[in-house]
Amino acid sequence: VDGPMGKVPVKFKGEIKNGALHVQTTRTFNGPQGEITTTTKETWTVSADGKTLTVKRDTESPRGTQSSELVFLRKAKELV
Repeated sequence: VDGPMGKVPVKFKGEIKNGALHVQTTRTFNGPQGEITTTTKETWTVSADGKTLTVKRDTESPRGTQSSELVFLRKAKELV
């Protein structure tokens, strides 16, 4: 990936386990204070009716850990 400090290698790892997609992304680059690694772990789940996608995300970096939850709702198709 191209970043402000040049090219940054990105490693992806994923697996499907217990009906959920688990994705881990790791980025390591050299910044003004030396080598910096950021790791993001996500768990993607779809509701039983298929209408809701939930992504739980934890990002670890030298600044600490940030957690978030994203919820996407399927929009009903309009009949024409």
